[in-house]
Amino acid sequence: MDKVIFNKEEHRYTLLRDNGEKIDLVSVTQLLAKHGLTSDYSAVDADVLAKKAERGSIVHEELERYVKYGEIGFTGELQAFIDLCKEKKIKPLKSEFIVFNDEIAGTVDVAGIIGENELPFIGDYKTTAHLNQESVAWQLSLYAYLNNEEIFEKYLVFHFPDANTCKMVEII
Repeated sequence: MDKVIFNKEEHRYTLLRDNGEKIDLVSVTQLLAKHGLTSDYSAVDADVLAKKAERGSIVHEELERYVKYGEIGFTGELQAFIDLCKEKKIKPLKSEFIVFNDEIAGTVDVAGIIGENELPFIGDYKTTAHLNQESVAWQLSLYAYLNNEEIFEKYLVFHFPDANTCKMVEII
């Protein structure tokens, strides 16, 4: 069975075929950037951007450990996410899983069910001050397209504009 390996340092996906063939894939992030569908951070000071990126990585890792293993971490973002999940009846079931085809790959932050009717959702975490809804709409649409295992009825963004806030935004 074909599988994909993700090189985190280089942000590179490689498809490994059963026959041993290796194919470099375009990441969803690269594809969106190529078509001008990502936020432009070129005006942001490099040190500020690096600190924000580091914080975003910490939050993502903590959310992943919570969804996968039930680990309670230390960030205000995690606690805000847990509180939001209780309030909105959100059950995150999977975290940080790769979706792909023969050309494109990406990593889904979270998927699960929401509400009384337990509607399946696919979601992304954003730790930016401003949420670029157009970009994340494209991102989640591509993830859903690349995922052949299930159909998602909701596309959600869990936005963390500051250390103690988690807002759920439904992308339509």
